[in-house]
Amino acid sequence: MWKLLPSVVLVVVLMANNTNAITLNFDDITTDRHNEVSVPNGYGGLNWVDFGVQGLTEEYADTGYGHGIVSGEFVVYNNFERTAYVSSNSPFTFKNVYLTGAWYDNLNVQVQGYRLGSLVYSQTVVADFYVHTLFNFNFKNIDSLRFSTYGGSAIPNLTGSGRQFSMDNLTLEFIPEPSALMLLASFILVGVNHRNTSR
Repeated sequence: MWKLLPSVVLVVVLMANNTNAITLNFDDITTDRHNEVSVPNGYGGLNWVDFGVQGLTEEYADTGYGHGIVSGEFVVYNNFERTAYVSSNSPFTFKNVYLTGAWYDNLNVQVQGYRLGSLVYSQTVVADFYVHTLFNFNFKNIDSLRFSTYGGSAIPNLTGSGRQFSMDNLTLEFIPEPSALMLLASFILVGVNHRNTSR
């Protein structure tokens, strides 16, 4: 049985590296482009606080909401320019996301990653008003994100104002829990042991 232990370890390592990568495009939350809704808890396996959904309409086409659309017809944004949060009961890696300033150009967006309530990552990026930009973060093994905004220059002659950002195509990877990997390893070892004793 012990001769097969390296094989068991290899299987567990391969499974640990086989994370579940997803990209959230926010186009499956609602079909109503005119009535803003909140991002529901559970969407993408995450909990959402102070995130709204904005659809592409004629009114918003020439704002950062329209400029921020990468795919489909919807983006999300921080409600009333508040600090917005994303969290999960399972650890994940925050890979990247497209950000745009909704009403401001050169909007500073501070993104912080937390693990068990402790700050482990912090990165500030500058979001353009006129075009969406892909920002890579690669925050590993976190359970929550905090988005806040400051600075920037207001774009004149728009129908609205505020330091909201628009966000689209957020990519993250959920990490298998170590307990689940150990359970798998134990099943493999039991199976190997059973096979050896039944010969």
